[in-house]
Amino acid sequence: MSTTYPSATILVVDDDPMQLELLEAILKRAGHHVLRAGSGEEALEVLAAHPDTELLLLDVMLPGRLDGLAVCQHIRADPHRAYLPIIMVTALGQVEQVALGLEAGADDYITKPFSMREILARVQAALRIRHMQRDLSETQHRYQVLVETSRDLIFTLDNAGRLTYVSPMCETLTGYTAETLLADEQPFVRFIHPADQARLTSWLESRLQRATDDTDLEVRIVRADGQLRWANLSWSTLYDRAGRPIGLQGAIRDVTHRREIEAATWRRSQELAALNLIASRITQSLELRPTLDEALDALLEVVGVEYGAIYVLDNMHAQLQAVRGLPDADARQAFAAAAGPLIDPARELLVRRERLDQPPDQITIGLRNFGVQALLTLPLRERGAAIGVMLLASRDADKFDPNEVTLISTVAEQISAALTNARLYEDARHRAEQLVLLNEVSRMMTSTLDLEKVLRVIMEATVSMLQGEAGSVLLLDEETGELSFAAAVGAGADQLRGVRLPAGAGIAGQAVREGRSLLIADVQEDKRFYRGIDQQTGLTTRGLVATPLRAHDRIIGVMEVINKRNHPFTPADVELLDMLAPTAASAIENARLYARETQLAEEVRRRNRELSVLHALSAALSESLEIRQVMDAALAVLQPELEFDHGRLALKDGSIVAEFQNNRTEAGGQLADRSGPAQQLLREAMAAHAVRVWPQTGIDPAALAVVPLWGHDHIQGELQLAWRQPRPYLNSLVSLLEAIGQQIGVAIERAHLYEVAQRRAVEIERSHRQLVQSEKLAATGRLAMSLAHEINNPLQAIQNCLHLVLEFELEEDRRRYYLGMAREEVERLSVLVQSMLDFYRPARSEQPTADVQTVIERVLALADQKLRNNQIELALDFPPDRAVAQIAPDQLGQVCLNLIMNSIEAMEDGGRLSIAAHANGEWIEAVFADNGPGIPAADLPHIFEPFYTTKSEGTGLGLAISFTI
Repeated sequence: MSTTYPSATILVVDDDPMQLELLEAILKRAGHHVLRAGSGEEALEVLAAHPDTELLLLDVMLPGRLDGLAVCQHIRADPHRAYLPIIMVTALGQVEQVALGLEAGADDYITKPFSMREILARVQAALRIRHMQRDLSETQHRYQVLVETSRDLIFTLDNAGRLTYVSPMCETLTGYTAETLLADEQPFVRFIHPADQARLTSWLESRLQRATDDTDLEVRIVRADGQLRWANLSWSTLYDRAGRPIGLQGAIRDVTHRREIEAATWRRSQELAALNLIASRITQSLELRPTLDEALDALLEVVGVEYGAIYVLDNMHAQLQAVRGLPDADARQAFAAAAGPLIDPARELLVRRERLDQPPDQITIGLRNFGVQALLTLPLRERGAAIGVMLLASRDADKFDPNEVTLISTVAEQISAALTNARLYEDARHRAEQLVLLNEVSRMMTSTLDLEKVLRVIMEATVSMLQGEAGSVLLLDEETGELSFAAAVGAGADQLRGVRLPAGAGIAGQAVREGRSLLIADVQEDKRFYRGIDQQTGLTTRGLVATPLRAHDRIIGVMEVINKRNHPFTPADVELLDMLAPTAASAIENARLYARETQLAEEVRRRNRELSVLHALSAALSESLEIRQVMDAALAVLQPELEFDHGRLALKDGSIVAEFQNNRTEAGGQLADRSGPAQQLLREAMAAHAVRVWPQTGIDPAALAVVPLWGHDHIQGELQLAWRQPRPYLNSLVSLLEAIGQQIGVAIERAHLYEVAQRRAVEIERSHRQLVQSEKLAATGRLAMSLAHEINNPLQAIQNCLHLVLEFELEEDRRRYYLGMAREEVERLSVLVQSMLDFYRPARSEQPTADVQTVIERVLALADQKLRNNQIELALDFPPDRAVAQIAPDQLGQVCLNLIMNSIEAMEDGGRLSIAAHANGEWIEAVFADNGPGIPAADLPHIFEPFYTTKSEGTGLGLAISFTI
């Protein structure tokens, strides 16, 4: 299957224009880009202008100096045109002519005449060859770059063992140049380590003999500068066309770094195995001595050392904890004695070597007696601080090389950690024992919130824990700075309760001042010791530990323990006391808070009870404003709350208002008269204006209380209470009794004021009615003339009609006519009289509402004559629906009459009076407006004041009464 190549740029060179036209048409039809030239010189110019030309069709016979063969030679002389395919086109088919063209550099030839198919086939073949050559060239170039830049040494070797090629890496790897190695008949002998040359020779022979062993070979290379490197050789055999081996090609890779990593990894694995063994041994126990024994045994086993010892620092002195490698105790003791002088925790790792045939220098004779020739000492450190020293001794003088020292140092770190863990374990175990004891003490402390019990438990537990003879808790008075004995155990404990030390006195005072714990081994020699306590208790204090008690960052007291049995106190005792102190301080503070909370709760209950009493009393007193009822209610409420057997309320003038006795309230009673002490207590209370109580009189009654009843300005009376049994708590009720006295006094005062207010209200109501009636009479007087005229006119008409009917003989129709007129005038007179009666008659209780329009019309009927006399035009505006107001008709009529009369009197020379009434929401608005002179601005603020008037005649009550209505 043929490969189709893409279109190409083809140069056609021919001196025949028709031939050029033909070739161009054929090639363009095939999709190629065609360039043309008519001579050799022009062909070279076109090639120079088009370096991307991919094929040349060249005629042999060309005009000018350069024929086709010369052009071909000229192109082949240019290295950049080495792969440009050239097809010679000739009309001569002689072999000689074809040979000359191929020798000149042509790749193919075509003999004229040719067919289109042939020319395209040869062009396609030439292009295919060109692409293959170009790909091969690029592949060769990439291979060459890879070989020359590879970090491996690439080589080829013939059957004789001589190098035929070596890459530039040879000088970097071996130190020899490529020329030197290519010229050497035995190049590998030059740079392969002598110990590996035999293996290499065997390897080369086996490969040249087509052996099947494909294993790489690792050898040592000795560089030209003598440096030793490790290299890996890999290869493949080269064969000829007959399948015979003709040599080897291979690569030599520098694996020195890998070999170093492998060696380090191996060493590390050995170290890790050793460390794992030692770690497994160490972790089998947390006890200090077994841990060190196991660690030392494992280290001696791993390193291969005969002797070893570990010293542990205790208070900066090295103490032997483990010796291994010696058969008996005597030998171990001798070894430790010999090695002891060499132990120095401040010195870093040190290795000493001395052969036994040399004079002793650094290794003592005692160790040389054990055959020791190499000695290593290494400090054991934890966080930079020395905690011990490890010593290893060997009979091998070459022992403790750098790798072993590294391993030993790593193991030493593990032993240091194990030593620290063992110490921490011992500390933790000791701490746990202390915590168990502290937990039990804390449980005992927190089992009660009673302060006295808490203090006693604290001291009993503390003295027991510290094995003391006595102990005490002193609490600080923050105001005075004094310390008082709140609890004590031991000799003379009962005598110390409540004893106070001056501020800062004694060891306890010193602990408070300095805010830290104190340990005094011999207090008798200490000038700060307060000897008064020993004198009081008879106990001789020898040693003492004291620690301040802190709660919320403040010192609340001191806890001290005296005279440890059989031993003096130690810093560990102080530490234990310091551990106990926060719990004790917290327990004391909690007990104090509980006591304070209990007291506050009791106070709250008492206050709530008092408020309940006062609330009930207030509710009862507010139900009535009658003095008798107020007093009865007060005694009825107070008796269940105060549980008195006899109670009496009396006003200031001595009149008894109410009295309680034998569960009933009645008037009368002689409590104050029957008891001399009660009478005296009453006088004191009233004189001092203060509550007086007598919780225990010793007589009957057994308890008394007298409470003045305070009003706003003065005493209203007194409350006397008596109990048949003593009442020790009466003093706590003084504030409640004062509040009760104030409430009852104010209630009595309020009842008095209510009575006075009632009397005054009756008087005011009577005066108001008199004023209203007076104003009505005054209004009547103002209307008297017009009313008389109004009444006389109907009477005159009635009289005339009756005279005509009675005195003259009239026809029936005329007689009826005059009688009808008389009846109309009687009805008119009746309306006038009814209006006057409605005006003066008080409103009926069954008529609480008034028709506004009707009332205004009746008032206008009364004032009609007056309006006509003053020539006043009347304008009325009423809604179509009757407006009804919540008011008595006569009161509304009086208001309207006053307003209408004021308008009439203001318009003596005539005018206009407009009256309108309309609903305005839930109200009815009536407007009276006239065009009179109006009211002066200075008089407006006073128009509703009683008896204020600007008229020569008038009472000044009209508008005032209207305003009150």
